[in-house]
Amino acid sequence: MSFKIKKFENGPILAESLAEEILSVSLKADADGQDFHISLSGGSTPKILFKTLVREEYAEAVKWNRLHFWWGDDRMVPASSDESNFGEAKRMLFDHVNIPIDHLHPVLGEHDLYEEVKRYADEMNSIMVIKEGMPIYDWIILGMGDDGHTASLFPDVAPLDSREITLAAAHPISGQKRVSLSLKAINSAKRISFLVTGANKKERIHEIFTDRSNHLHFPAACVEGDRVEWWMDYLAMELVGTDYSA
Repeated sequence: MSFKIKKFENGPILAESLAEEILSVSLKADADGQDFHISLSGGSTPKILFKTLVREEYAEAVKWNRLHFWWGDDRMVPASSDESNFGEAKRMLFDHVNIPIDHLHPVLGEHDLYEEVKRYADEMNSIMVIKEGMPIYDWIILGMGDDGHTASLFPDVAPLDSREITLAAAHPISGQKRVSLSLKAINSAKRISFLVTGANKKERIHEIFTDRSNHLHFPAACVEGDRVEWWMDYLAMELVGTDYSA
């Protein structure tokens, strides 16, 4: 296995390190005169990250004008909904920092699902570097569900072999409609970081890390390569041990 492991005592310490990394990449992008494209996820750990980034030392130092933010997936709900990943990030972070509004690229949850799948891919194609039909993200930040899903790629139903950039998806239990990056789009990124915290993830982490023969059952495990990092707290790593290294 060629991915990297980053271990942290808890979620807030992980978020602090991630905020430092976002500051660092923004400063480098500014020095290079280049825009930097980041895809965010929903979940509890990004909420801690947003709370960290609005602190004065980050809100004022990050070169927000060099960063573009996208979403690996989002629900087909208005941004005003508590279930919107973009809406949550906007209320917690982007409303409080000096980022150009056209550097935020949300899924428009008020639209028709299939029209939005196409529109979101078209927006990436119009702004980002494209290679072999895929937009090249500088950094994709992902979460992982208890069932091993990532973005809105759910076990046994996600078309993991799709060659599209974006997909229509539905939660397997609630049926809630979503737009998601495809596995191919995710795997095309320059850097991919999973954020996994909490004891509720330890069983799945154990399966993914110790039974690679069954990894295709878990979409998160299909995100592979030397550009992949797993940022985890000790609770999530309990069953594989904090001394584990890939």
